[in-house]
Amino acid sequence: MNEKMRLSPLPIEAVEKNWISTLGPMLHPAVEKSPGWTNVSGLLDDVRNGDAKIVIIWDPEQGVVFATLYCEMQQHQLKRVFQISFCGGAEITEWIHMYDAVRAYAASLGCQQVSFYGRKGWERIFKGRETIRTFTDYVDDLSDITGVSDE
Repeated sequence: MNEKMRLSPLPIEAVEKNWISTLGPMLHPAVEKSPGWTNVSGLLDDVRNGDAKIVIIWDPEQGVVFATLYCEMQQHQLKRVFQISFCGGAEITEWIHMYDAVRAYAASLGCQQVSFYGRKGWERIFKGRETIRTFTDYVDDLSDITGVSDE
């Protein structure tokens, strides 16, 4: 475990500067595994528009980014939720201990919950934590219906 790791929400200037070299490529595999909702350039557009935030887990001394999180704040009727829609990184065992920092950051934004999408493997990562698998996401592609398009 790297004790020097930090969780840092990035200002748009830092996102722009590091998007092509680091952040976009880290998020790309997660976006590719999603059911075609967006692409990496769409994520950047959302951040530019203020609809999402990029948060990184990194070692500032070494300048190494371990994980990139694409996050949205969602205000529901009863709760404000910190939604992690895409997460990319390598060697998850090296940085998953930073999840408590993610929770603290979400709480500092007035959120009562953290929610995230993930493949089944995330269940193994969060085993023993108080996370609750609330539902399984089913996606039905309607492109086979005449008159429905992706545009």
